[in-house]
Amino acid sequence: MEEIRSSLAPDTPVEVWFQDEMRVGQKNKLTYRWARKGSRPRAAHDQRTQSTYLFGAVCPEIGTGAALVLPVCNSEAMQLHLNEIASKVSPGAHAILILDQAGWHGAKELKVPHNISLMPLPPRSPESNSQENIWQFMRQNWLSNRVFKSYDNIVDHCCYAWNTLIDQPWKIMSIARRDCGLHRSINLRIGISRFVLAAHELGRLRVQAQEIAKSIEGPDIGLRTTAASCTPTSVPPLFAERDAASTIGTPASRSPAFVAKRASKPASTPAPRFGW
Repeated sequence: MEEIRSSLAPDTPVEVWFQDEMRVGQKNKLTYRWARKGSRPRAAHDQRTQSTYLFGAVCPEIGTGAALVLPVCNSEAMQLHLNEIASKVSPGAHAILILDQAGWHGAKELKVPHNISLMPLPPRSPESNSQENIWQFMRQNWLSNRVFKSYDNIVDHCCYAWNTLIDQPWKIMSIARRDCGLHRSINLRIGISRFVLAAHELGRLRVQAQEIAKSIEGPDIGLRTTAASCTPTSVPPLFAERDAASTIGTPASRSPAFVAKRASKPASTPAPRFGW
């Protein structure tokens, strides 16, 4: 993206667009529907095979889009869609069109308009394309769980669904600006880095606490920290080595304190039963 910006004139507004295609046909999809709890609502499912393709692109920042309903999905259809997107870009602005690596997206015969630059996504990363969220919303609200009578009926439903979406720019801004997989990956890496740093810091503080305890009470005194108070407390030397070798998640009935408590009870008193 920085390379594209550097090739433009200074102070040129840049718009980020997302592009994709969706097949809509008589063999439709079934989506979730509201129904009474415990019931299983029925939905018609057509087995006929007439279909069409909806080419769509949105700009989440300004809440607009451009779409065409075409009978085929090839480089010629892609050229028509690029021309349509170019007509919707703000005057004087340059659009960066983010799209997947379908064959017709990078065809050599494509003539990309002067106000558009193509930016292909990495392979197998549909979650990074916000247009996929638009398709999901359109199917759930206007296109799924329906029986289309004919090809013209499919086209009419696609046009109605897209025009209804375009009339609600706030919907485009809300849906298409959701965090994509790339942002989640970055946030995950930041979270892991912070966890590693916190673990190193906790280990450093624990070593310092052990050194302070040894300098005050001698080298043979063990150190135990509780999750509730995080206050170092000394433990008897008899259980110091055993406590140091214990791991997180040890049952309470096997801890040194519990063993010592049970050993002090009279032999006639039955041992309590515990279940995990």
